[in-house]
Amino acid sequence: MPLTGVSSGTWGQDVLSGGGAGFEICTVAGSCKAGALSGLGGALNGPSDVATDSAGNVYVVQLVSNRVQKFDSDGNWGRAWGKNVNGGGVAEVCTVAASCQVGTSVGLGGKLNFPAGIATDSVGNVYVADQFNNRIQKFDSAGTWERAWGKNVAGGGVFGICASAASYLAGTGGALGGEFVNPNGLDTDAAGKLYVADGFNNRVQRFGDPVASTPTAAAPDNTFTIGKLKGKKLKVTVPGPGVIEVRDSREPPGRATDGLAEALSLGPVIAAKKLGLKPSETAADGAGTIKVKLKLTKTAKKKLKKKDKVKVKAAVTFTPTGGTANTETDRLKVKTKKKKK
Repeated sequence: MPLTGVSSGTWGQDVLSGGGAGFEICTVAGSCKAGALSGLGGALNGPSDVATDSAGNVYVVQLVSNRVQKFDSDGNWGRAWGKNVNGGGVAEVCTVAASCQVGTSVGLGGKLNFPAGIATDSVGNVYVADQFNNRIQKFDSAGTWERAWGKNVAGGGVFGICASAASYLAGTGGALGGEFVNPNGLDTDAAGKLYVADGFNNRVQRFGDPVASTPTAAAPDNTFTIGKLKGKKLKVTVPGPGVIEVRDSREPPGRATDGLAEALSLGPVIAAKKLGLKPSETAADGAGTIKVKLKLTKTAKKKLKKKDKVKVKAAVTFTPTGGTANTETDRLKVKTKKKKK
């Protein structure tokens, strides 16, 4: 559909006449107004460039706030990234709008200093012209930093490509191929090449991807839900194959597979006697609800026998096959089965 120039959507902090003072989306041109300044998610302070990807996401780079923000095509805010955007003082990704703040400038990987341009490619990579750091930075669509290039980013005072966020440097100005002085505009073509407007060098530079980009396989889902406890069997619903471990929340994970090594790290024996659950684990062959049989310690068994019930705080860990572990805690009440008369 050809563009007509008619406004169909505006978003930012307080952009709606008569609205509140938070992030807003305005869809009626006559009701829109200039946005207010703030560091919250969705607020735009000195936006300098915009790019879209094939999935309909919109990326906005902010000069003054030293960060990138991601929206969907209707303006709904998704996340922001840069140094200190989540208050931790390092390169971060913020996904809770009310917790976000403006980024601060510094040289290490993922941190931006007056970013001026942004572009995407066909496989979801996001490129940022990190203007005052004289370099180009590459991220995935979720804001995870991947690499940067320019003069001295890998040390040595020459053009380099660095993929270690902890060790590479801010670039220094230079005029040789691959070097920049205040790069600003970016764009990509159908073949995946990146074009950079090398501002103070009065030229355009073209790059192939430093490392061939391939879509990253999604990590196995590690979310799960803790269900009802019946007797000593706890129901746990998982999204796929993996290992489920249930232990006392005061114990470290991994006891079920490496009991001796982990037991040594628990400290005094008296602490171990207070624990209510022994580690137990079971494998999940696929998605569904699994029943994990709880194992009580001697102390917990005595209490159960005496009072017909015992309360324990359990830590449940699900590790999907090929993925990372996820742990949730829950308070459980184990009861003695009532005998039928």
